[in-house]
Amino acid sequence: MRPARRIGVLGHSLREREYARRVLRALGVAPLVFTHVDELVAIGDDVARMNLLFLGDVPETDRDGVPSFPSAVLSLMGAKVLLVAQVESGPAPTRHLRGRPPEVAPAFDDFYRTILQSLNSRGLGCAMPMPLVWGAYSFDPVVRSVTIAGRTKRVDPVTFDLALEFFFNAERRLSIPRLRQMMNPARGARRF
Repeated sequence: MRPARRIGVLGHSLREREYARRVLRALGVAPLVFTHVDELVAIGDDVARMNLLFLGDVPETDRDGVPSFPSAVLSLMGAKVLLVAQVESGPAPTRHLRGRPPEVAPAFDDFYRTILQSLNSRGLGCAMPMPLVWGAYSFDPVVRSVTIAGRTKRVDPVTFDLALEFFFNAERRLSIPRLRQMMNPARGARRF
């Protein structure tokens, strides 16, 4: 039996938190997701018991110029803090919403590969990740491909992310602002 993995996610924007949460859930991990650094600080010494903490796009300082990530928390975590927002992303997106190109940001498959590699290098991952499946539709983030009724096609990062967004929210209406927020990390980001 594999030991329990305590993995946290702290992200400034909805996109960073949600992508990291989805990747970890797909890899069989139920992460602790923090929307604000104060939530992480509130768990006190339990921070040190986490195996890893994935940081999204946490700014260095808050709007008042105060460091947004207390050094006490960092010292408790040590080398177990990993930045996922600084992942090198693939080629520039080829599609966008309503004529506005999104800022260059890691796509879902970038998060997936980075998190999978981080977990496996620390003995916390799974040997063979499973594709994300909804009925006859299968998504493989490692190679950014979609399989429908036995036919597989590789797609660009934006198409892959949009398709996943619709499948993760099946039977829900998604608004254009929500899609923009997920596709462009600068939109709708909360301040720490």
